[in-house]
Amino acid sequence: MFLQDTSQFPQFLLRMARFRGNDKIEFIDNQRAYGNFFTLLDAGMAFFFKHLSLSGKIVGFTREEKLEIPAEALREALTNALCHRMFHNTSSSVGIAIYDDRVEIENTGHLPDELTVETIKQSHHSFPQNPTIADVLFKTTFLENWGSGVSRMVDACKQANLPEPEFNQNAAFVWVTFKRATIQRHNPTTPQVNTPSTPSTSKREIAKAKRLKSLLSAIGANGSNLRALMESMQRKDRKGFVSTYIVPNIEAGYIAMLYPEAPNHPMQSYYLTKKGRELLEQL
Repeated sequence: MFLQDTSQFPQFLLRMARFRGNDKIEFIDNQRAYGNFFTLLDAGMAFFFKHLSLSGKIVGFTREEKLEIPAEALREALTNALCHRMFHNTSSSVGIAIYDDRVEIENTGHLPDELTVETIKQSHHSFPQNPTIADVLFKTTFLENWGSGVSRMVDACKQANLPEPEFNQNAAFVWVTFKRATIQRHNPTTPQVNTPSTPSTSKREIAKAKRLKSLLSAIGANGSNLRALMESMQRKDRKGFVSTYIVPNIEAGYIAMLYPEAPNHPMQSYYLTKKGRELLEQL
């Protein structure tokens, strides 16, 4: 769960790929992350934010950001995959595959004997494959122990007007499939944005662009928490940093929170949206 050096455990692996089309013939992005439970969870959520569409709207005085597939459903599915996988098998791993029409999250193992792919969406008790890990996740509020995780994934998808997630298994893997609302084909073109090299750009705007580039670069592909960002940018005023760097860029749609429904979550991190990644390429 908390091991810092996982080099002796090759199964502490998360495979992530964004495929072109609806099969595994060609991929656009192919990554691997090694680390403990929380490192892999953060890496997986960052990958979702990197490749799934993000929308936002102003509600009251705040901007609400939503992934095309609810982040809470994806996080629940990934948490379950990391928790219930077969850890004793050194060749095992957890995988995330994003296609034009769907997202699949898979882990080595099988469903509990008490459940099938047909009954898992029905009300059921909790049958953790790794009880000690499940107990730690329950105590750290990452997991509940009443067997309601699947129901919450289904409800989140229904609220987003998406089909219910589908569960499948074979002799080696269990996987959950989330359908995307519309087919999202990869578009390699990057929209043009104003950059600091524009002749009409003032010194003040250049300085602002440099600070923005520093922030987006510090967040990077894997995301970052507030403390690491402040250290990277050599800032000590937490309140001022949030109001100057974090809030405006969330409102502008360049970055997003890992836990948007709980801004003060102890594991809160920030990730680049598609808009933010495109802007970073131009700065």
